[in-house]
Amino acid sequence: MLIPIRNPRNTDTQQTIMGLATIFLRGKVWWLRYRVQGQGGYERESLGTQDRDAAIAKAYDIVSQYQNHGILPSRRLTVASAIKEYLDDKATEVATGNVLEGIGAGRFGTIQTHLSHWQKFLGDQTPLGNLHLDSGKAFKRWRLDQGASLVTIRNEQASFNALVRWLYERNKFHLAKLNMSKIRAAEFENQDVRRASFTEEQAQRIRAHLMAKIKSAEQSTNGVEYGDLLTSCFFMLLLETGLRIGEALAMEWRDHSLEEKVITGSVPDSGSSVTNPEDQEFHSLTRVQVRAESSKVRKSRVVKFLDSSNFFLLLKMAQLRRYEETDGQFPKPESTSKIFRLNTNTPMSRRIYLKGFEKLLDDLGIQNKQGALVPYSFRHYYITRHINIGKINTMQLSAIAGTSEQQIRKTYFHLFDQYVEDAALAGVVMHDGILIEHN
Repeated sequence: MLIPIRNPRNTDTQQTIMGLATIFLRGKVWWLRYRVQGQGGYERESLGTQDRDAAIAKAYDIVSQYQNHGILPSRRLTVASAIKEYLDDKATEVATGNVLEGIGAGRFGTIQTHLSHWQKFLGDQTPLGNLHLDSGKAFKRWRLDQGASLVTIRNEQASFNALVRWLYERNKFHLAKLNMSKIRAAEFENQDVRRASFTEEQAQRIRAHLMAKIKSAEQSTNGVEYGDLLTSCFFMLLLETGLRIGEALAMEWRDHSLEEKVITGSVPDSGSSVTNPEDQEFHSLTRVQVRAESSKVRKSRVVKFLDSSNFFLLLKMAQLRRYEETDGQFPKPESTSKIFRLNTNTPMSRRIYLKGFEKLLDDLGIQNKQGALVPYSFRHYYITRHINIGKINTMQLSAIAGTSEQQIRKTYFHLFDQYVEDAALAGVVMHDGILIEHN
């Protein structure tokens, strides 16, 4: 509870609020001052406004919240400590494994990264009570100056307001959200927000290189070569399925299976072609299930692809050999074992697959200007390629990729200038998003 003011005074530069607190002018900005029972000294927090009436209204709201709902003075929390409390709470959701009601490890890492930027922007030791409604307005410009994309900034703003809402619901902060600088659709069009993706030529080289590495490493139980096999299979999966990184790392052996499929006609993905439509080829389809608890969108889905390298089978055989030759020190691959693991049932670390990715690009001489290419680029390539092929519509693609049609249209359609030119040369042009064929 707040301690009543014994001798309230109202002047041009200060005013008593409900007999419990005082607003006063510091420079040009109004501040709130009060004392809390059981705590020594005054607490002060900025009201973030130069307008007296606005300061009075805000102060009444804060004091009422303190008195009626027992909200602790937010000055006791700093930006750093508030973020820590929030992340500690989110970490329990990851630890319980109940991702359907919480978040996965990959998402948790993303939130950590988002909030670390806010912590730098606002300052570690900035009292939470010093934040006001417009404290986040300058964040967009600050991040743009650092080279962040608008998509990233939008997501970071959403992550911080989720933190603010969490604090508000627990009576630790008096605002339910902060005002953020809006990011309009026109800005996305004006900014070069092209998703870093592989070209078709690069993807084919990567596929051939990975298949060669998988074949050469499959017979080895050497730790280094097994690591190469593991990362090669991991990147092959990303290339062929467009899975998110976290979804792939969460895969267990029960999520993988094979299906026999009879295919007629041309089969470009498998590297073979059936020239006679009446001819048939039997192909083994690799079936990958993304469980709801490991999906970013909390929905399960299935992705199928033609795998001529049989990399899943080769990886499992390699793990069985390691299990036998290490006398069980390397865990036996069971149905609930993580597929992409080194020596335990814990997925391989971010450091390992990033190091493998850098080596992959270096081996192939693929230039990575300003670090634009990342493992997530496999997903961008996958979605881009399927839109360009045109065999499935955006509704079908969104279901396979585990995203929304709106997100695909908004994020990827601006990548296809070259394909529009190719279509025009073939007697087809795109007008207002519609392909029109000239007779």
